[in-house]
Amino acid sequence: MLALFLLTLAGLEAGPHAVGVKVQDGVDYSRSWRSPTLWPARPNPQPFGVRTRLVVWYPAEPPAAAAPRLTHLDYVTFAEPGPQTPQLRERAAREHASLLQRWRHVGIVELTAEQARRTLDAPSIATRDTPPKPGKYPVVILGNPHYLRTTAEFLASHGYLVVSAGHLGDPRTERPHGRDAWNPELWVRALEWGLGQLAAEPLADLSRLAAIGHGGGGANAMFLAMRNTAVRAVAGIDAGIFSNRGSYRDLPFVTPTHLRVPMLTILTPDARRGQDLYEAEFPRFRYSERFEVLLKSDKVRHHDLSDFGRPVSAFLGIRGEAQEEVNAAYAATQTLLLRFLDRELKGNPRSRVSGDTPVYVVRRHPSVDPAPTAAELMEALRELPQGTVVAALKQALLEDPEAGLFRENELLAAANQARSEGFADAAAALLDMARQLYPASDQVKNAVSQR
Repeated sequence: MLALFLLTLAGLEAGPHAVGVKVQDGVDYSRSWRSPTLWPARPNPQPFGVRTRLVVWYPAEPPAAAAPRLTHLDYVTFAEPGPQTPQLRERAAREHASLLQRWRHVGIVELTAEQARRTLDAPSIATRDTPPKPGKYPVVILGNPHYLRTTAEFLASHGYLVVSAGHLGDPRTERPHGRDAWNPELWVRALEWGLGQLAAEPLADLSRLAAIGHGGGGANAMFLAMRNTAVRAVAGIDAGIFSNRGSYRDLPFVTPTHLRVPMLTILTPDARRGQDLYEAEFPRFRYSERFEVLLKSDKVRHHDLSDFGRPVSAFLGIRGEAQEEVNAAYAATQTLLLRFLDRELKGNPRSRVSGDTPVYVVRRHPSVDPAPTAAELMEALRELPQGTVVAALKQALLEDPEAGLFRENELLAAANQARSEGFADAAAALLDMARQLYPASDQVKNAVSQR
C-alpha cells in the first residue's frame, strides 16, 4: 500500500498497468576507455569495448502478491557494475547517503545520517522480471539513467516502454584532454547504443520514440533528437540547456535548427533565472513546436523533480512548509509530461498541454516551416510551376528569414543557378530578396544591375 501511496500523492496516480523492470548488460564495441598510453600499467588492457547497462520498465502482468517491490536502493545499485552482492549494496548505500548529506543541491534539505539512509528504503510500484503484458508500446528513452525512475514507473503504468541506457564506470580516459564538451557526446552515444539494443525488443515500437531527461539529461535528450530523426518528441525537466555554464556548443551536431520535433521544457523559477542565454537561444529553436512550462513556486528546488529529492519529499515527508507545493509541482510535472507524450506518440487529440494554474503556466510557441536549401529550391523549380515556387519562397522569407538560403552569398549563388537553368522569374525574385536584405552591399548592387 505504501508503494501505491507514493504514486498517488498530490493527485499523481499510477495507470492501469502493473510495472515490470528488467536489466540487461552489454558491451558497446565502438568505444574504448582503456588507452594503453594513459594506463600502461593496467593489467589485461581491453583494446575496445565499454561495459553498458540497459534498464527497461514495461507494462506487466499483475505480479504475485508476495513479489518484492524494488526499493530506491535497488535502483541506486543498478548504476554499479558487478553482481548485486551484499557488499556492493552496502557500499552503494553508504556512498549515496553521504552524497545526500554533503551535497545540498542534491539533498534538498539538511539530513541526518539516519534520514539519508532511510531514503534508500523508499518503495516503488515495480517488480523485477515480471512477465510483460503482450503488445507493442511507444518508447521513451531517459537522457540520464539515474534521475527519473519514478517517472519511468509512472509512464510504464500508462502504457509506455521506458529505457535507461548508460555506461558503467569512469569514461574520462575516452575524453580528449581539455575537451569538456566531449562528456555529453559520450552520453548521447550511450543512448544510441541503447536504441540499437531495442531493435530486438518485441515490446518496443521504435516508430513512436521520445527522449526525456532531468537537468543535464534533458540536454542529452535534446542532443539525441538533434542527430537522430527517429526521435519524435523531446522533453526536459529543469534542464540547464540555455546557459554559458555548459560547453556543449563545441559539439558539431548541437545546433538549434537541427531540432525538428515538438519539445516540452519544464522549469523551476530558479532554473529559469539562472539560464543566462535563455532569451537569446530559446527562440532559435524555431523549427520545433515548443511547450514552455514555468512552475510558479520558488520553494520547489531542482532535485525536487528528480529521484534524488523524491524519497526525501514523498517518503520521509520532511520538506516542511514547502511540502504541499513540492508535491503539487511534482504531480503537475509528471501529468504534463504524460499529456505531452500521449499527444505526440499516441496521437491523442484530447491530451492537451496548456493552461495557467496556481502551480504552473504553459506558453506554446508554434514551429516555423524551414525555408528550403539552395539544392531543394532548384529541385522544386524543376518539378513545380515557377510561380508556385516563387510564392513559396516569398512566404519562407517572411517565416524563416534566418535560414541559410537568405545569406547574401547563398542568395546570389541561387539566383545565378536559377538564371542559368532558365528560371528567370525565380532568379529575379532571389535578387529582389538580396536587395531587400542587403541594400548596402556592392556585390548585390552589381548582381542586380547585370540581370
